[in-house]
Amino acid sequence: MKKAGKLIVKYKWAILALTAVVIALSAWGTVELITSGKINSDMMSYLPDEFETTKGLEFLRKNFNINGDAMIVVEGTGDDEDLRQRAESIRQMEGVSRFVWVEDILKMDSFKSVIDWLDLDITIDTAELAAFLKHPIEGEEDKYNYVFLIMMDYSPSTKEAFNLLDDITAQLKDRNMASAGMTHTAQTVMLETLQTLPTIIIYACLSLIAILFLTTPSYIEPLILMVSLGISVLVNMGSNIFFPSVSIISFATSSILQLALTMDYAVFYMHIYREKRRFFDKTEATLKAIPEVASSIVASAFTTIGGFLALYFMRFELGADLANVLMKGVFLSLLSVIILQPIFVLLFDKLLLKTQHKELRFNPKSVARFAVKERFLVFIAALMLIVPLYMGQSRLTFSYYETYEQKLDTPQQQLAYELGNQLIFAVPLFPKEGKTHAEYIEEIKKEPKVSGVMGAFSAMRMSEETLREIVEDDFKRKFLTSGYAQGYFKEVDKGGGEKTWYTLYTIGIKGSAEDEDASRCFANLSRISSEYFDNVYQIGMLVGINDIKEVTPSDFLWVTVVSMAIILVILILLFRSFRKGLLLVLVIELGIWINLCLSFLLDQRLNFMVYIMISSVQLGCTVDYAILAANRFEEIKWQYTKRQDAAFAATASTFPAIATSAAILLAACMSMYLGSGNLIIKQLTGMLARGAVISAFLVLALQTGIMVYFRGMKSFRETVDAVKTKIQAHKAKKLRKKAKNQPQSANQRGINNKAKTKALNQLK
Repeated sequence: MKKAGKLIVKYKWAILALTAVVIALSAWGTVELITSGKINSDMMSYLPDEFETTKGLEFLRKNFNINGDAMIVVEGTGDDEDLRQRAESIRQMEGVSRFVWVEDILKMDSFKSVIDWLDLDITIDTAELAAFLKHPIEGEEDKYNYVFLIMMDYSPSTKEAFNLLDDITAQLKDRNMASAGMTHTAQTVMLETLQTLPTIIIYACLSLIAILFLTTPSYIEPLILMVSLGISVLVNMGSNIFFPSVSIISFATSSILQLALTMDYAVFYMHIYREKRRFFDKTEATLKAIPEVASSIVASAFTTIGGFLALYFMRFELGADLANVLMKGVFLSLLSVIILQPIFVLLFDKLLLKTQHKELRFNPKSVARFAVKERFLVFIAALMLIVPLYMGQSRLTFSYYETYEQKLDTPQQQLAYELGNQLIFAVPLFPKEGKTHAEYIEEIKKEPKVSGVMGAFSAMRMSEETLREIVEDDFKRKFLTSGYAQGYFKEVDKGGGEKTWYTLYTIGIKGSAEDEDASRCFANLSRISSEYFDNVYQIGMLVGINDIKEVTPSDFLWVTVVSMAIILVILILLFRSFRKGLLLVLVIELGIWINLCLSFLLDQRLNFMVYIMISSVQLGCTVDYAILAANRFEEIKWQYTKRQDAAFAATASTFPAIATSAAILLAACMSMYLGSGNLIIKQLTGMLARGAVISAFLVLALQTGIMVYFRGMKSFRETVDAVKTKIQAHKAKKLRKKAKNQPQSANQRGINNKAKTKALNQLK
């Protein structure tokens, strides 16, 4: 790094010119990422391929051309000619693959003549379907809420789908209306998050600058730190353009988290530079500071990245997406602190000296003294917390699909909310033997949470013989692909030349899709469907929630275990002691359990993604607190006759830096928590802010006492050497015994003497 430092100082202006080019490209990349539609706000798209939701989406896209959907609720009169014209205009829009509203159902009466002409035994009753698509408004005469069911050619979280939904709503903007569905949800999450993100970033930056003003010795230093890391944040955001897509969660949270997580690197450089500057000129101080800082912050970056690596073990692929962005951000911050920040400090050295002031000092001595003196009491309290903490975090309740706060102020919004919970089932055209579609529909309608069932057989009644007659006759088969029936039936290639017919059902669900009744409802609907049909494909909120419920416990366990294992390996290599590394990990892991248990005590419904990711993210973000204090103890423990004094001194000297780091993380996360309307982002940053405070307190109150016992512990290498010595001694003892029991000739005595000598050497 010494040669690298010389190159940085020598070519500082060339580096700054190159940085300006990179900033411009990154700004373009960020704008392009937003405008090109490469930010993904469809959370269901991150489910693994083997899940029912993914299988159902793939089947419906391939065979029924269903990608995104939209449910529009619009107010109208009983005979609304204007609405009729607007509906037809929407039907003709590019990208609308299927459009159904009440008048399409009523036209089925004219379809009876076709049925009679084909001599088919089919009866038609449209009353129930019409009621599903046209709801009287209570207390309003001749006013109705009309439902438009729209299937799109585009996936939910795409630029094309958003534009189509905007065009549809523009057609109806002068009426009371509301929308729901996969596309609506994805667009709402996208818009609300992106609209608030600039404000959040501004508030976060101001908060960090205020903290840095108080905790650094120069008024200009906070600006240097923010500019240095701000460039790396912008480059990280812009470089996401190279990914096929990036989730809205990763895009929005990574900027703030990167700034908060890596600010320590920048602060540490300034600390080392100031020490060197006391004895050297600015150039020499820079050349000496760069290699010293690089070796220290690389180790810190490895622990942070190690925590994020565990997110790759989530089956829910949003974890890998977040890890990609955050790990890239940590690496870019590392480069910025090693390359850019020294240049800025070198250029503004005089200004740094002229704007010095007295910084705020933390005084943790009383707590650290208590932690050392009453360490047994603290240990017992920590041990006593383990069981209740485990019970508390295991009883958490989760939300699975709520990503923003629903507004249900109008009848249209309330009805749209219920429509957004609908399920789409693709079932074989021919039920199992002895079963009929009519019976299936009646069974489904018995479920209390079902508000209605819409499908071809909801209005048509026919026997299986008639159905087979239609399918087997080339001319009559056109009945299944035209008129009212169009879009409800599809001949599917099963492979090997075998084909079968499928039909669609849309099932409306009342109320919330995340309560216990909803879970029971889905289990009941799945049971009924499996009794009537083979190979049912299904999509919808209830399907996705059920899939996520299956993956959540295993993902949490994997992420927790893997993140602990990775951090533990890093700490073992760092401290050359298994027990030291394990104790440090357990201190932070205890903080994670306390954090989760507080959510239980506060009766918070925790989003499943936050629950899975918080263990890895909090561990990666706050393990540096434990490492900093433990490193300091290792450096100074030989200067004290009592380990208690060394532990106290180590905590007292490092806790101001730990408190500053925790305050920065707290301020950044709280800015996002208070400013964002995205419920996932709010919960993740809120818990991380709380976790930073908890972890810092545990390092002060618990780890200080634990470090008292560090000096007497054998290192990992010493333990291995001791085991090897015991094995060698045992082998030598066996050789002596064997030599003693054998008859000894002159020749043998010579051989045995050699064996004894060998054994003694091994013992030594």
